[in-house]
Amino acid sequence: MMDGTAPEMATETATEQDEEIGHKRPPRKTRFRKGKSGNPRGRPPRVPNVTDLLCSTLAERVTIKVEGRRRSVSRGEAMARGVVDKIAGGDPRLLQTLFRELARREAQAAEEMDRKTWIRERRELRDEVNQLRAENEDIAIRWAKRFHDVQNGE
Repeated sequence: MMDGTAPEMATETATEQDEEIGHKRPPRKTRFRKGKSGNPRGRPPRVPNVTDLLCSTLAERVTIKVEGRRRSVSRGEAMARGVVDKIAGGDPRLLQTLFRELARREAQAAEEMDRKTWIRERRELRDEVNQLRAENEDIAIRWAKRFHDVQNGE
């Protein structure tokens, strides 16, 4: 070139000038640094909800006395033992609550069984349909062969 610069220097400068730099378009040299994470702070910690807090609290270990001996059990188990002890002591409201909960769980189990039965029957029906399709394909193939034989005079 006339200005005394090497041809390759001129092309580099031209591509750098042609490159758009601006909002959300940093220069190529500074875009990605080696050894630097694209997410330096990482994912933010998950905020626990009420269910998580309740489950973790019920899972904590506590020491209780059972038949004169100390045992380490979860808070949930300790609560269940306390409720059963109160029911055995004759608390009618807790007994009624227990029966209501048992009836609800029994109904839920029956509903789940109905769902499983429905799924099983649906699978059986699907298998029958697939078998009929396969048989109909065989029939269609036989008819096509017969038609072909008739057309060819065989």
